[in-house]
Amino acid sequence: SPDGPDILGFASDDRSLLVGNRTPTATEIYRIDDPAARAVKGRLLDPRPTLLGRVAGRFLDIRVSRDGRWAISVDRVNRPTLTELSTGRRWAIDAGRTLEWWP
Repeated sequence: SPDGPDILGFASDDRSLLVGNRTPTATEIYRIDDPAARAVKGRLLDPRPTLLGRVAGRFLDIRVSRDGRWAISVDRVNRPTLTELSTGRRWAIDAGRTLEWWP
């Protein structure tokens, strides 16, 4: 996106970074393997992102599971959705529930 990627958190190895790239119709979720170790003088010239999947729409909040298989997203009107990143399948979630990824 023009503003750069959104940092979503770390993958299960605690070294790879999960980022989101907003497009007009979706947010693409990428994993960047070990960016700190590959940076030269504080800059990562070749991020080599791996596409994990897409979350439909442009959400305000996206939380990706540490294994990179699932995403919980919340839109502007507070409607949460669970997305399986590899297939794009989506399920609505009860907004009254509190959901977190189990370690």
